[in-house]
Amino acid sequence: MVNAEVELLLGLEEGEKSSILLGPEDLSVSVNIKNGLLNILHLNIRGCKTNFDKLLVFLETYSLVYCDIIILTECHRIESINCFNIAGYNSYYNAADYNAFDGILILTKSNLNPCIVNYTLNNSKITVTNMMLTVENCQYSLHCVYRSPASDVPMFLEDLELYLDSRENCNVHLLIGDININILEKNDLNVNRYVSLLSSMGFVALCKDVTRPDSGTCLDHVFLKDNLRTKNKKYNTFVIEHEITDHSPIMLNIYDSGYLSPVDNSKIFTYKKTDTNKLLYFANQVDWRHILEMVDPEEATNYLIKNLTEIITSSELISTCKHSWKGIKPWITNGIIISIKMRDKLKKALKS
Repeated sequence: MVNAEVELLLGLEEGEKSSILLGPEDLSVSVNIKNGLLNILHLNIRGCKTNFDKLLVFLETYSLVYCDIIILTECHRIESINCFNIAGYNSYYNAADYNAFDGILILTKSNLNPCIVNYTLNNSKITVTNMMLTVENCQYSLHCVYRSPASDVPMFLEDLELYLDSRENCNVHLLIGDININILEKNDLNVNRYVSLLSSMGFVALCKDVTRPDSGTCLDHVFLKDNLRTKNKKYNTFVIEHEITDHSPIMLNIYDSGYLSPVDNSKIFTYKKTDTNKLLYFANQVDWRHILEMVDPEEATNYLIKNLTEIITSSELISTCKHSWKGIKPWITNGIIISIKMRDKLKKALKS
């Protein structure tokens, strides 16, 4: 199969980019929140024991409160899932045992209530986590995969075809994970078989860029099969320049231009602040010399407290604020966040 045919099967014309490469600080302005339906973050974490804290700092630093689903592959064996949780999320663990590096950890917003089932493929023994959920009357089926590079590729592809063919016919299917097949290597026979298989089943690639910078390969995949093909529904994929591990995090933003996300009033609170101009004005209206003429200290103190209280109360303004992020862990302080942002900014400037 020639390169142009592979590009066509991936659902892209030659030279077209399927995803957007950007720094984490640009995510907040790039991800469509207003019309957002679902935001999915994937990362090969290279061991939760080793790198989960780095992930927490990453999420806290860039306030990624809009992540509805976080998929972590190559988790290594986890003894207690309670050691790897995030407030406001439910955790699900695929305790796959192909080898010591296997395993998938999925964190979902507590309001999603997905149905999750693990399937071990018959021959290759790769375990796939299938997550089914409904968002705005649309059924999504997420197929989360970590394929060890030690497993046999042709055997895995045979299993994958049988697995996908037997899944329920949901509105939208997403194949997400570290497949350890470099789809940028278009002359590789296994790559051609893999791409041809997914294309024949109606899947197109949403990520066809380098996801492992050290090797210049695309091993982390997001493939989409949209049976509805709704005109207003869009899928944006972002490859994030951040070194939690040697794999880049990938964000999939699903949104509908005809849909408006409801306002979550539970995240809006009121607070009081002082108008300094009013404070100075009212303070100048009080005859403070009267305190000096008082003989009784208690009377003078009460007079001072009474006037100060009235001045402050008269100078208060009521404001509202949207509380978007509570803070994941108390040890992630503002100082750490500021230092990390400065480090990332300097690194970006050095590369440019």
